[in-house]
Amino acid sequence: FLLSLSETGLTGFLVLVFLFYLALKNSSPRNKTVAAALLFILLTGFFDHYWLTLQQNQLLLAIALGLSFKNA
Repeated sequence: FLLSLSETGLTGFLVLVFLFYLALKNSSPRNKTVAAALLFILLTGFFDHYWLTLQQNQLLLAIALGLSFKNA
């Protein structure tokens, strides 16, 4: 996530953090699998930049975020 901070600045980074916060808040009570996937993305995002740079991982991130906001 330091790559995101350096590319988008503090404002973009705070938007990303807020997006993940809302996604975890919306997905936790309904679907534990989506919450676990988002926590895995957050954990691996601290050590790897592939969630933000590779196309396949960007699509998986979009799917995970979309499932967390489903019926929100």
